[in-house]
Amino acid sequence: MTRSPWFQLIASYSAADLPLCRRFEMDAATLIEISGADRLGDLTPANAIEVPQLSEISASTLTAEAIAADDPLATTLAAALRQALQRRQLLWLASIDAGQVARLQEAFGANVLHVAGAGDNGCVPVALNPENWVRTWADGSPAQQAFVRAAGTGTDALTLTRRSLAALRRTAAPIIERSWPRRFFRSPKVIAYFVVLVYSALRALPVSFVSQFKGQLWVLWTIDLVTAIPYTWGVIAMVAGRQRITRLLGTIVAIITFTAPYVYFWLKGDQYPLYVILIVAGLIVFTCLLEASRWQRDRIVKWRLRGRAPTRKGLSEPS
Repeated sequence: MTRSPWFQLIASYSAADLPLCRRFEMDAATLIEISGADRLGDLTPANAIEVPQLSEISASTLTAEAIAADDPLATTLAAALRQALQRRQLLWLASIDAGQVARLQEAFGANVLHVAGAGDNGCVPVALNPENWVRTWADGSPAQQAFVRAAGTGTDALTLTRRSLAALRRTAAPIIERSWPRRFFRSPKVIAYFVVLVYSALRALPVSFVSQFKGQLWVLWTIDLVTAIPYTWGVIAMVAGRQRITRLLGTIVAIITFTAPYVYFWLKGDQYPLYVILIVAGLIVFTCLLEASRWQRDRIVKWRLRGRAPTRKGLSEPS
């Protein structure tokens, strides 16, 4: 595999860095589908982890009785599940004997545990989404609901996703409840969108010092704020949409929302000095390079997960 420093840098701190993902040829599409991540590059060692204990689990381990009896494997798994929900982990990965796949899928459910790549030396990589596991079992058999209730005992609701919290509540798990405002403002998505909105709001302020701008500052500010979130969605849909129509719509939304503030700025100004033109051009180039690097990261991570890397000339896959 080509080991270009640039490729290593741009794909650093990704799922491809996990020892298990370096050992096996992983199916990138399967990892995206299981995890629910928007982009392959969003899977990192923080939200995609190896849980070797999965290979040791049997149906008798996944019971409320095993947790109540302080079975070491059951209690370890329950603690890991609580932590996964609180940290919003997207993937659990493990290497198991190929002959054990059917047994584990029977224990977890075929819609919970999935084969995630090609086998090697009699072993295969498997993956599950902890939240999907909890949500599925919360609506499952009484025994499955009892396990979720026992495993979820003591879970702090502060950083749970809305769906994880709803699943635990359906099983009447004794969790640590938190107020809605506290959970809302601790949500990573809320924080991310808040940062985007603040950046968009501040971006219009320097325009007030440009005397050649004849438009209304509040209009430019409003355009920046209104287009910020649709732009974020458009970029994600453009590069990670699973249907062609979604990618096309995302591209259109991204282009319109990205250019709207600049179009207004140019239409409402006259004879801008060179430094203003250079600053605006720099912002446009920086944004394009940032999105291009994220797109390139997705591609390189995909190649690395498949056990190969792009060649140095361009970004085409080697034959």
